[in-house]
Amino acid sequence: MQSVVGLDLKNHRLFYALFSMEGDFLYRRRKALGERWGKQVAGLLIDHAELLIDFARDERRKIVTVGIAIPGAFDIESGQVYAPGLPGWHDFNLAPYLQQLKIRLNVPIEVIPDRWANILGEYWQRDAKGAKNAIVFSVGSGISTGIMLDGQIIRGKDNLAGAAG
Repeated sequence: MQSVVGLDLKNHRLFYALFSMEGDFLYRRRKALGERWGKQVAGLLIDHAELLIDFARDERRKIVTVGIAIPGAFDIESGQVYAPGLPGWHDFNLAPYLQQLKIRLNVPIEVIPDRWANILGEYWQRDAKGAKNAIVFSVGSGISTGIMLDGQIIRGKDNLAGAAG
């Protein structure tokens, strides 16, 4: 059976889960970041992705993709993350960590801002299911908005649409 790994990095904790292709939770947990910063947070992200991979293997499930949501901006080309709420991630290069995970998994890995993950989650399983146009507002340690028009996420200049602060 096929599964999806999801990791949602917040400013103070990491949520991580294994999903069925229908969107059901098969395994989910959270881990406080504590005093971790920079490389330590990236290591935690990779360690917990590997934990989910091992769990899936034990359950005879095949991982088809890994989705990682980050609290800030991500440059797809360079792998640079701008997440000022995460200590050490003001201008952090996530690319080497993603490469390590790609080598282990050999499946697509998608890193997106959490505001895009929020709108995609609502579209896939929640209140915006099947909608072509939707907006999701999130207020936490920052404020962000995921925007979908005509079934497409609005990314904006430098992928910053909806990043309010």
